[in-house]
Amino acid sequence: MKKAIVVEDDPRWRTRIAKILEDEGYTVIKFTKYSDRVRSQVAQPNYHLLVVDLKLNHLELGKNEGFEIISLARQKNVGIPVIIISGYIDFDGKLVKKAFKEEY
Repeated sequence: MKKAIVVEDDPRWRTRIAKILEDEGYTVIKFTKYSDRVRSQVAQPNYHLLVVDLKLNHLELGKNEGFEIISLARQKNVGIPVIIISGYIDFDGKLVKKAFKEEY
């Protein structure tokens, strides 16, 4: 069975994304925020897809916990497919370019 991790703070989006993945045959583990449980789970090599919101903590501008999650996941799962989602608008392109740097 394929396993996916979804890290999204908006409950409506988290539920929709999980439903789509479950319909595609994934077992979905859902998280609402960046926590020790998320760090522990993404550090394991036993999942097949990571879906992560880049801006999980909207109260702290400039903090990109999603990048930290991706970086941690790629340390153990170098080729893991990652779907990046965000409601954050980046007009100068820096955020988008950072998401696709090789170390992520």
